[in-house]
Amino acid sequence: MKSTTTIFKKVLIFGALVWGIFQTSRVEAQTPCTGTNAYGCGGRFSYGGDVTDVTIKNSAGTILASYSGLGCNGATAASTYRGVQNAGNAFDLVAGDEITVEITGTSWTTIAGYDTRVGVWMDVSLNNSLERDECVVNPQTTSVNTTMQSFKIKVPCFTKAGTSFLRVRGGSFLGTAPTTNNGCGNVNTYGNVIDFAVNYKLGPAPVADFVVPTSNTWQETFHKFPAKNPNGAATYSWKFDKADAVRTDNTTVGE
Repeated sequence: MKSTTTIFKKVLIFGALVWGIFQTSRVEAQTPCTGTNAYGCGGRFSYGGDVTDVTIKNSAGTILASYSGLGCNGATAASTYRGVQNAGNAFDLVAGDEITVEITGTSWTTIAGYDTRVGVWMDVSLNNSLERDECVVNPQTTSVNTTMQSFKIKVPCFTKAGTSFLRVRGGSFLGTAPTTNNGCGNVNTYGNVIDFAVNYKLGPAPVADFVVPTSNTWQETFHKFPAKNPNGAATYSWKFDKADAVRTDNTTVGE
């Protein structure tokens, strides 16, 4: 076995973040894509389908946005869009961070179980189109009622920072169920659509803060190379030039 001086000679270290951490360009989506429900608001006939309350918290529990009274009674598709709640006051979301979204809906009291289907999308691509891959809560499999429900959501990875939107869509069990493809557009159901302005930000650049051994002491144990400020949304790769062998420890982020 070679000495550590030989094994770790010319160590090349790099952290490759899956969202392209070193990019600095910034993009803004000026207005959210159209989102409506064709049959009108859920409150029109008390069929359920309206989202009434939304609270968004960061990983520390700090409230980023909180709005109530979002239900509606309108009969037209246009009346189901409730607008950008925090227009001009966007909050920050960082790639890879975990947030909590608390949502309260409505229920049709005539038939038990007819609650509010709910979907959540984040426009992290900043292209003003809430796509299937940007759906973080699936409306086909998720529903809420008049009791607040909490969702833990990881902010998806992305390559550019910028300002865009987070959308919450409600839909009744009557009519067509919204799918992950319905971030934008019109759905044949009762319910409402709510937007929030968001500053999507990149995470910190990875930094390797270890010291490579320089002595000629023989080693029979593994050396660990921890990354400073490791991020669970990042993929780290250590490259060792002319090493006899390299083994990775996947149990710890950044090692």
